[in-house]
Amino acid sequence: MRTLITVLALFPLPVAAHPGHLAELAGHSHWIAAGAIAAATAIALWVAGKKKDAEATEDSDAEEAEEAEEAEESAA
Repeated sequence: MRTLITVLALFPLPVAAHPGHLAELAGHSHWIAAGAIAAATAIALWVAGKKKDAEATEDSDAEEAEEAEEAEESAA
């Protein structure tokens, strides 16, 4: 039995909470935790979007530099 518990502890498993936990949000201070999770998700998405935009800008700058080098080589 210990081996089974040890093996299962090594693998990430989804948390299986029953739907009754959602009702607890209405009456307790779980609203704070739900708000914190929502804020963290929004920040993560915002940072990921900024990172994607920065990478796209870097890629376009690199392409423009390559095109300029090719134009200089063909002109010479």
